[in-house]
Amino acid sequence: MEEALNNTEVKNNPESQLDCSGMNCPLPLIKTSQHIKKISPGSILEVISTDPRSKDDLNTWARQTGNEMVNTEEHENMIRFYIRKKNHN
Repeated sequence: MEEALNNTEVKNNPESQLDCSGMNCPLPLIKTSQHIKKISPGSILEVISTDPRSKDDLNTWARQTGNEMVNTEEHENMIRFYIRKKNHN
């Protein structure tokens, strides 16, 4: 069984980062869906967004696609999402 990463490990080890700052719904969701296909299964994608609607959109998307929302951080108007790509297509 894969050992869970703590928040510090997740933040320090994303395989890829996607900056969606300034983009409005649905662009952060579309870009995340496209970008996660480019990383290895089990890897972490860090998504940065300034659109508050991204919280619901990306959490719902992760649940529906089988990807794992590992952590979400909010600071002022910036939201960072850490999403683990599912192991199987």
